Amino acid sequence: MLVGKGIRAFGALIAAVAALGMAVCANAQEKKIKIGVIFDLTGPLAGGGSELEYIGAKIMLDQFSKTGVEGYKVEAVYADAQSKPDV
Repeated sequence: MLVGKGIRAFGALIAAVAALGMAVCANAQEKKIKIGVIFDLTGPLAGGGSELEYIGAKIMLDQFSKTGVEGYKVEAVYADAQSKPDV
């Protein structure tokens, strides 16, 4: 009877160590949100307010990058559409 309790305790210890090891590995992965921002910064449509919208989006995304959102790191990806419809 004492041997059975010892085996169960040892099994529980092994399970706890394995669970803690998995938890540490899970926390090591960085949770990230990528947000893509595309504006017409060059080309014939660039003067239509795209630069102001770009600056506003950049300010907002820079703030979210500093603070994060719900534990996620925010990464912004910026692109210039060059007033081309295929971009």
